[in-house]
Amino acid sequence: MTQRSVRYGSETLEFELPSGRLIDEVGAARTEAVSDPSSVISRALQAPYGSSPLREAVKGSGSVTVLVDDNTRPTPVHLIAPHIVEHLEHGGIGRTDIRFLIAAGTHRAMTNRELEHKLGSEIASKYQVYNHHYENPDALCRMGTTPSGVPITANRIARDADFLIGVGNIVPHRYCGWSGGAKIIQPGIGGEATTAETHLMITRFPDVRLGVVENKVREEMESVAERVGLKFIVNTVLTHDQRLYDVVAGDFRQAFREGVRRAESVYSCPITQRADVVIASSFPSDLNLWQAAKALYSAELMVQPEGIIILVSPCYEGVGEHDEFCRLLALDYQTVDAMITNGEVRDRVGAAAVLAVALVRKHATVYLVSEGIVESEAETMGIEVFGNLQHAIDKALRVKGPGSTVSIAHEATEILPRLADYRA
Repeated sequence: MTQRSVRYGSETLEFELPSGRLIDEVGAARTEAVSDPSSVISRALQAPYGSSPLREAVKGSGSVTVLVDDNTRPTPVHLIAPHIVEHLEHGGIGRTDIRFLIAAGTHRAMTNRELEHKLGSEIASKYQVYNHHYENPDALCRMGTTPSGVPITANRIARDADFLIGVGNIVPHRYCGWSGGAKIIQPGIGGEATTAETHLMITRFPDVRLGVVENKVREEMESVAERVGLKFIVNTVLTHDQRLYDVVAGDFRQAFREGVRRAESVYSCPITQRADVVIASSFPSDLNLWQAAKALYSAELMVQPEGIIILVSPCYEGVGEHDEFCRLLALDYQTVDAMITNGEVRDRVGAAAVLAVALVRKHATVYLVSEGIVESEAETMGIEVFGNLQHAIDKALRVKGPGSTVSIAHEATEILPRLADYRA
C-alpha cells in the first residue's frame, strides 16, 4: 500500500492507496517565503507598475479608502496596511481621512476579532473600518453601466473617496481566470445586480476559464473598477503554506498582469494524464462549502470523464452565506439555467456558482469528505458526504474498478493543473 496525506483545515488526514495507482500528486510549488517581508512590500510601493510611488500618487487627495479582502482570503493585510498608511501620511493624508473597507463581496461581515487579525490590532483600532454589505441599498450607489450593459452598483464609501487603493491576492480563479487586480472592486464592493450579471458570465463565455488572464469577466471587472475609480493596487503572491512570496503594486491593469506572471511559477502544475479518481484538498479555503467548491475546478482538469472527485474540506461554517446554493446544487445545469431565465431564483449569485459546479458534475461524480455539512444539507445537495476520507477513497476505487488510477491535488482551490494540451 502507498501512504499519503492531505490538509484538512488545521489537521492532516492520512490514507492508503493500493500500490501502483497514484499517477500524479500536485500542489502549489514548495517555494521559500521571502526572508524580509517588510522590505519587499516597501520596494513594491516605491517602484510600482504604471504609477508613481504611492506617497507621490496620493498627494493632493482629500480622502483615501483602502479596500482589503476578507477572512476567506489569506492575503497578509496586517503586513501591508502599515506600509500603506506610512506612504499616505508622507503624502499628506491625515489619519481621519483614511478609511479601510472590507471588500467582502457577497460574504458575511467580519467580526471585530477577525478585523483585528486581518488588519492588525493597531490599524483596526486607530482607523475607520467598514464592512461592505452587497444587499444593503443604502450602502450602494448606481454608476451607469459597463460597455456591454451590465449595471454598475458599488459601495458609496469607495465611490466617494478621492483616492482608492485595493489590496488582494493572486491565485488561479475559475470565475475570472485569476483573482487579484480589479476583483477587489467587482465583486469585492459591488452590489447584487452587478455581481450577479458578471458571475452569470462564467458559464456563457468560453474564454472564462481557470488560468486565462484575458476574458469577458475580467474585461467587465476592469470596466467597473475604472468607473468606480480604483487608482492603485497592492497584490500578493503567497507560498503553498500562505507566507509571502512576492508583491506587486501600481496600476490595477499593469500590476495585476505582472503579478500573474510571477504567480504562474507557484501555482501552475504540470500533470501527466487524467485520473479516474482525484482527491482534492480545499486548503486554505476551508471556511465553508461556498469557498471549498473552488477546488472542483482544478480537479476537473485532472479527472477522467465519468471519474470521481473527492473534495476534502472541513467546511467550518457549513454551506456558507448562500443558502439557495445548497438547494439548487441537486439540480442539473439546464434546470437551474431555466430557473434563472424565468426569474424563479432569488439568489442569482448563488445560482451562478451552481451552474459552474453543475458543469463539473456533468462528467464527474463528486464525493465530499467533511464534518461541517450536516446530513440534511447533504441530502438537499444530492452529494454523498463522508465523515472518513479512507471510506470515500475505498468506495471510489470499488466503483471505478480494478486498475483505476488516482491523483492528489493539494491546495486545490489555488492551483492550475496543466496537461500538455491545456492552453491558458
